[in-house]
Amino acid sequence: MTVLLIDDEIINRMILRKYLNKNKVYHIIEASDGEEGFSLFKENENHLDLIITDYQMPNMNGAELTKKIKLEEESEIPIFLQTAYDYEYTHENLKLEDEFLRKPININIFTILLERYME
Repeated sequence: MTVLLIDDEIINRMILRKYLNKNKVYHIIEASDGEEGFSLFKENENHLDLIITDYQMPNMNGAELTKKIKLEEESEIPIFLQTAYDYEYTHENLKLEDEFLRKPININIFTILLERYME
């Protein structure tokens, strides 16, 4: 499984990388903002199995990134959107993500969701 992990906070990427590794996901491509994430998506689109993105990031936020990937590129790669913001606000304004993760991320919920997409 190949995961594109996009978050501007290095500590968040480290935590998610650890969670992914615990679930035997070792091929992780990382980006620090939405623009870099979109560029890496375009370069690796045929090899990606999952995208995990933060909502609030510089240059292009997670909502804008998700819209570009899902609507403009018409990609069916699952996207997990993670945020510390209010669920109703972000979800009502997007509704394109496959899964919504509230920070701090619960490792048990993350593992269940990840296993669902690894099948």
